[in-house]
Amino acid sequence: MTTTTTTTPVTTTTMLGEAPLTAGEYAALCAVRDGADIFNRSLAARLRAIERAHPTFLDICPPMGTYGVNDVYPYFGAICTAEGKRALTQYEDAAVSGGDASGATPDEVTADGDTGGDAGGDA
Repeated sequence: MTTTTTTTPVTTTTMLGEAPLTAGEYAALCAVRDGADIFNRSLAARLRAIERAHPTFLDICPPMGTYGVNDVYPYFGAICTAEGKRALTQYEDAAVSGGDASGATPDEVTADGDTGGDAGGDA
């Protein structure tokens, strides 16, 4: 008689009790880990989607910088909360151990330019 055992990979699902972060969500949260004004439209849309899916992971607020009349004005400011930083750490740990749901390592996520990762700049 043979027995088979299966193991489930470690993901943020098992640690947080929520859906795991996708590679794009990970990259977007990394862009606002310490706070940023958001000028990039695709990053703004991704952060709004994260706000709906994981409302405790980031705070969206008015822009943090001071901008002149002729300056490009950001969509909003955003900063990763303590729970969001914990989710990032767990994603990174899961990716290092090979348990990430997307199969991408943190280096691959930030290198592929999926969200433009640029919190400030190109409008």
